[in-house]
Amino acid sequence: MKGTNPLAEVGVYLSNGKVYFAELKEGKWLKCSDYTLDIPASHLWFEAPTSNTVVKLSKYYKRYDFAALNGRENIAGWIETAANLAGR
Repeated sequence: MKGTNPLAEVGVYLSNGKVYFAELKEGKWLKCSDYTLDIPASHLWFEAPTSNTVVKLSKYYKRYDFAALNGRENIAGWIETAANLAGR
């Protein structure tokens, strides 16, 4: 049985002009307890958040099912797509 998408439970938000990670815990978004430093906007390959509303990382990253989508045949293409989206 598949679990939840972990990237839907981690996000980014803006606070006092700085970007931080947030994590979903018991249905509430909280500042990430494992990584509390701010993230320089220049380190993000996507547009930095502009408010304190959490934006899930799943918005920016694709999710693939290795078994159902024939990952053995398709992983190289998925990696290439990720690199292109990241501007590399």
